Amino acid sequence: MDSFVVVDGNRIHYIEEGEGSKPLLLFHGSNFNARTWVDVGTVAAAASSGFRAVSVDFPGYGQSQGDRQGLSKFIGDFIKALNWVKEPVLLGASMGARAVLEYALSIRGKDIKALILVGPVGLAENAERLNLLSGLRVLGIWGSEDSISPVRNAVFLQKIGATVEIIDKAPHACYMKEPQKFNEIVVKFLKSL
Repeated sequence: MDSFVVVDGNRIHYIEEGEGSKPLLLFHGSNFNARTWVDVGTVAAAASSGFRAVSVDFPGYGQSQGDRQGLSKFIGDFIKALNWVKEPVLLGASMGARAVLEYALSIRGKDIKALILVGPVGLAENAERLNLLSGLRVLGIWGSEDSISPVRNAVFLQKIGATVEIIDKAPHACYMKEPQKFNEIVVKFLKSL
């Protein structure tokens, strides 16, 4: 279901599916939008696993207004604007993963259930602070052929006890090449929470 909410004066678009009180918020990469997570089946897979999946268009992407700055702050503002989200699982890919990670770091992982970081960029730049997330459940997913965020960056997450999954022969946007495998990994992690 397409919905809109006003965040910081901007009309923000999101797609919601599923019932219940367990929120999964999905954030896209720079060449994508909220519809991407619907198209690859992740929204439906999460919803059928008992989660209320909310796929968000960042400001300036898809059907959302606003400029493309301050994405990590936007995540916090979006959560407040929805007014029902408690202890969400946050999933982000590439640029979206960086925004999710930096938002989690800004609040030291408090009030977050878990993170799913897909081909995250910005890990090296945030490496010194990652220990702030110790104790938080974190899943990193990479395509083995990722040339934008190389698989070797997984070591930064493994140092804080994260689970890491590699999708063989998949590029940076591994969920586009191998959506079924990707969704299986995400659902298995969600069910473990």
